[in-house]
Amino acid sequence: MGRGCVIIWLISLVYSSSAFNFTTPVVNFNGSKLFLSMPGTLESVVSIMFQAEIQRKDKCVSFNVAYATKHPWEVEIEFDKEIESDFTIKIRTIVEGADNKLTSLASVHKINGNKLTKLSDNKTFSKETLESLLSKCKPPLKIEPFQETEDSISTKIIPGQLIMEESFDGSEIKNSLWTHEVRNMYESNFEFVAFTKDPINSKIDNNMLNITVTKKTIPRDKKDTFKDCTTTDGALIYFECGTKSKKCLKSISYQDKAYCKPKILHYDMNGSASIHTREKFSFKYGRIEFRALFPKGDFIFPNIGLTPIHHAPDDGYAPKIRIYSRGNELLQTKKYLRDFSGKALFGSVLHWGKCEYKSEGCAFDKYVSKESQTEFSKHFHNYTIIWRNDKIIYKVDGETFGIITDEVLLKKFQTQCYLTLGLTVNGVANFDDEVLIKEHKKFPNDPKMVRSSMPFLQHWDQPSLVIDYIRVYSLDESGY
Repeated sequence: MGRGCVIIWLISLVYSSSAFNFTTPVVNFNGSKLFLSMPGTLESVVSIMFQAEIQRKDKCVSFNVAYATKHPWEVEIEFDKEIESDFTIKIRTIVEGADNKLTSLASVHKINGNKLTKLSDNKTFSKETLESLLSKCKPPLKIEPFQETEDSISTKIIPGQLIMEESFDGSEIKNSLWTHEVRNMYESNFEFVAFTKDPINSKIDNNMLNITVTKKTIPRDKKDTFKDCTTTDGALIYFECGTKSKKCLKSISYQDKAYCKPKILHYDMNGSASIHTREKFSFKYGRIEFRALFPKGDFIFPNIGLTPIHHAPDDGYAPKIRIYSRGNELLQTKKYLRDFSGKALFGSVLHWGKCEYKSEGCAFDKYVSKESQTEFSKHFHNYTIIWRNDKIIYKVDGETFGIITDEVLLKKFQTQCYLTLGLTVNGVANFDDEVLIKEHKKFPNDPKMVRSSMPFLQHWDQPSLVIDYIRVYSLDESGY
């Protein structure tokens, strides 16, 4: 049985005889994060699923799920609330062996100040005990009734129906489905590219979409680069279009005269592309499948995902459902030295909020991940996002590698969303200075570094995102 089935059939499977003899996981916490690890190499284990619930005075505070698929068997679970002194933490662990047998473990812990005390340790338990263990929150243990998929045309959709298919079988990108973005991303978001319609950056080749980053192919003095600029946000027009702000066009009394003059560029730009379906196709809930080859190159980042339709593509604070692998050969985080290189695959919900160290909003990327022995730029893989009202499921080659169930984040996607396919370089939300080791990211996300960042972007072995096909299905009657 695969990991995706563990959640669905958990209640019935716990009655299976234990195939292993394990201790409950080691538990630590810091702020809103819970750190769980299972000691030992556990060579006969295929996967471990950790479920954690926080309660206060017998009432639910928060609930979340995380997977580990290789040694070291450890996960980080982040809640939407700080873990406080009077909280009780209830943890359930499901261990899947190579023979498809499961072992279930449960433990209860109490927070006392900065210390965590184990109250109980139960390796076997009845169905009633199991359901009671996580009864205060609403865990995703059972499939909800069928959630009807909606699309932008308002046609009648049956469960499991193919509602959009793009096989890139023509000679050109279809204008009937896709819209190109045209804008300079350098200074508004520290993405070191300009999105264009140039075929050198986006084209159909051998019945596949190729989006390619090209180094310094847009001269600084080229006058018509942004003549078809798609930016609609008046505050960004000066930076992304190189033209006068709409405020200048509407009022001669506008105070900031600098923004009323055409922007002069002092650097040649990297070219790239981003296309979306906002005006032509959107839907609410469904299964997205695509076959793709991810790029390889320093700080190259594929943008593949879903955005709520009321957020324009140039909305820098739009929440997004994403699946990606960075192009770097070596990239680690400051904390725990986590692998953020091209060998790590991420499924995430990007959102924005207040942060301590600066006045403007900060990007927060709630993610699940999977590490591989080889880079995801080596071979084509089949990727899947199952978007439901109660969870987002991420798969690669048919294997579930993570689920996001955060209700606060899921509420941001209770509307129709559109697809985006693109390729960028750097970006504050993609390569966070606060997260990454400085030795691996030697330039800060700062306007002064726009022109001097190129020495750190030398190794671009495969600067292309290649997509064979993308399909969108309505959810079937079981919700998948």
